[in-house]
Amino acid sequence: MDKSCKLISFNCKSVTRCVDYVRKLCQRADILALQETWLLPHDLQYLNKIDEDFGCTGTSAVDTSAGILRGRPYGGVALLWRKNAFGSVTVLHCASVRLAAIRVITGDTSFLVFSVYMPVDCGENLPEFTECLAEINALLRALMSECFYFRGL
Repeated sequence: MDKSCKLISFNCKSVTRCVDYVRKLCQRADILALQETWLLPHDLQYLNKIDEDFGCTGTSAVDTSAGILRGRPYGGVALLWRKNAFGSVTVLHCASVRLAAIRVITGDTSFLVFSVYMPVDCGENLPEFTECLAEINALLRALMSECFYFRGL
């Protein structure tokens, strides 16, 4: 088995709007990290329709409990991986909607991949920024993989 793995990251600003381009990226990638997918919670299954050869996980940043959505959706991250490229892929639970993470095992190697969409760098976002980093740190400490990759940020 080839030990190389091609990772691509793309800030898509609506995965539904640019799905054809995302499909082209899937042809070149083993793992694709997406940011700003702009999917509503009930639309996350759309990720499964992008490419049948890819598994996926994603989050929605849109809070639909507030009632009628005003404006466009926002945020959201996703990871897509080529199903036949790895021995095992485990989706990791992330509390933050700014994170999607997987653990990949291939042969005797394991690694973590994160798709991250950090908040804008300003003082009022410091608590959310810190919480996101704390969650990443907790996952890294708990899983102790040989290496890790961050895409997006």
